[in-house]
Amino acid sequence: MTDRSPAVEASDLRFAYKAGREVLRLPHLVIPAGEKVFLHGPSGSGKTTLLGLIAGVLHPTAGTMSVLGRNLATIPSGERDAFRGIHVGYLFQLFNLIPYLSVAENIALPCRLHPARAARLIAETPDQAARRLATALGLSEFLGTPVTELSVGQQQRVAAARALIGAPELVIADEPTSALDTDRRDEFLELLFTQCDAVGSTLLFVSHDLGLGTRFDRQLALRELNQAGGA
Repeated sequence: MTDRSPAVEASDLRFAYKAGREVLRLPHLVIPAGEKVFLHGPSGSGKTTLLGLIAGVLHPTAGTMSVLGRNLATIPSGERDAFRGIHVGYLFQLFNLIPYLSVAENIALPCRLHPARAARLIAETPDQAARRLATALGLSEFLGTPVTELSVGQQQRVAAARALIGAPELVIADEPTSALDTDRRDEFLELLFTQCDAVGSTLLFVSHDLGLGTRFDRQLALRELNQAGGA
């Protein structure tokens, strides 16, 4: 049990890109702190929209979306960006690595951009934390290598390390295994789970691969939750 605020809590949440055309309507959603949640749904079910709302990139048309106890819609944009950078690790489907930076530089980037995230490192500098995560993810020999010289699977692990550095309370993984074969996918999931467990991070994992769902604490079918139909 935990007395922390839920990692994600939505109430009467609605979102429309255009007036009168709702794409997301969630009466209630709670993701407890520390839980590993598998979110799935076909294209058009609202996954991308929901992730945008959780990340604070989109704002609800109505209702509330709270992340780690904060209603992001009430926070000024600059503070909201800083909040996301400090408290949320985001693993993108296409990785979004910085091509002119090395592996170590890409991993350490969140701590460079947000000193408050670096401050949460325990007895480590950002460089030391990057080295530790790279070693855990099998990347220690590539620390000085430009990410453009890595394989797809290696780039994915760099992106995972970047999302995990600084022990963010919430880790969002958006289709992170879509480019991997079965063996590498399974290996990656175990590494991701281990790293999240080590610091108590909540994991929200989005995928079309329903076969992965049983590995998580809970599965959420967004099509069933979204009364608007989704997009």
